[in-house]
Amino acid sequence: MTVLYTYTIDPDYVYAETVGRVINVLEFESGKEKRIMRGSARRRFSLKYDMIDETKMDSILDFFNITSGALQTFYWTNPLDDAKYTCRLSGDEIDISNPAHDQYNVSVSFVEDI
Repeated sequence: MTVLYTYTIDPDYVYAETVGRVINVLEFESGKEKRIMRGSARRRFSLKYDMIDETKMDSILDFFNITSGALQTFYWTNPLDDAKYTCRLSGDEIDISNPAHDQYNVSVSFVEDI
């Protein structure tokens, strides 16, 4: 995997960081269960930008477009722990609202790419 980009647009804050595993649960007729772990734990990050100007919003949109949404991986350094992660956008959309003239709220979610 070749990583071509680095996300450098600091958020107002990282308002959620989640670590989770994917577990398959097989249930048998007897009532017993077998649990199988699928893959390694992945971190998920939700970033929030409040009342940013159009220039910063355009930078976020430009990054979204060059990574083709969730298609391309990129590096991101979490400001909470200064760790560098290889990530991709969690989906093919980002949330943008316009609560005031020339001010925008943007939410972006990343998932660690393992």
